[in-house]
Amino acid sequence: MLYYTVFIFFSWIVTFYLSKHYNKYSLRWMFFISFIILLISINLFAFSSEIYLEYKLDTFDLDGSGGFTPDEETLEQQKYMRAYTSGVGRQVAILLSPIISLTSAFLYILIFKLYVKVSKIG
Repeated sequence: MLYYTVFIFFSWIVTFYLSKHYNKYSLRWMFFISFIILLISINLFAFSSEIYLEYKLDTFDLDGSGGFTPDEETLEQQKYMRAYTSGVGRQVAILLSPIISLTSAFLYILIFKLYVKVSKIG
């Protein structure tokens, strides 16, 4: 869940930067940019971590059978196998990322509107 938070703040920073330097963008456009950045980054992270864990597990499979014999099982292999099999977040990222992205983009627009109102007052 920590990486979701990091990606949310990353998308907000990029969208805020674009909105400050390119004032011609409407709120709908900023919403769309924030949504797309977060959607892509969450799915990219999920798929890349899946590929990385598969690669690391394949390095322990010495005979190429797809399974692990007692000779191939080590503490490091068990660590990667545990990470690979317990990664539910990676498996449902394709389903959760649109929901997280929409919620984050909506919150960003609310915070941005509040920021604009406060900066006009002060």
